[in-house]
Amino acid sequence: MVKAPPLQICTGGDLLLWLNCPSDYCNQMTKTFRESVLQIVKAIPCGQTLSYGEVARRAGKPRAARAVGAIMRGNHNPDVPCHRVICANGKIGGYNRGANKKIALLNYEHLETLGKQYCPQSQEDQKAKDISGRGDEN
Repeated sequence: MVKAPPLQICTGGDLLLWLNCPSDYCNQMTKTFRESVLQIVKAIPCGQTLSYGEVARRAGKPRAARAVGAIMRGNHNPDVPCHRVICANGKIGGYNRGANKKIALLNYEHLETLGKQYCPQSQEDQKAKDISGRGDEN
C-alpha cells in the first residue's frame, strides 16, 4: 500500500496545517517563528517598545500579531522582556504577570533611560489621532 503525501491547507501562501506531518518538521516550523519572535523581543532596548505587529513583521509573518501575543503570554523566561511589546494603538496589551506589573516595569525602564515615565496611550488620545490623521510630533 502506498502512503499518500501529507495534505496541505494553505491560505495566502502561509501553511496552516499539515496532516500526516512528521512531528520533527512541524515542530521546526513552529519553533523557528517562536525563536525568531523571542530573539527580536530579547533585542528590544531598555526604555523602548515594539508593537505585536512590528515584532511579527520583523519575524517574517506580518499578519501574525496575535501569534506574537500568544508567544509572549506563554513566555516566563526573565531574559526575554515581553513587557516591552505593546499594542499598535499605544495601549499596553496583555502581560502574563498582570497589567499593573507591566506598567510598573515600563515606568521603571523609561525613568532609568529616558528620565520620564511611560505613558500608555489613552482611548481619547487614540481617537483624536485617528480623527486628525496625525500622531504626536514630539
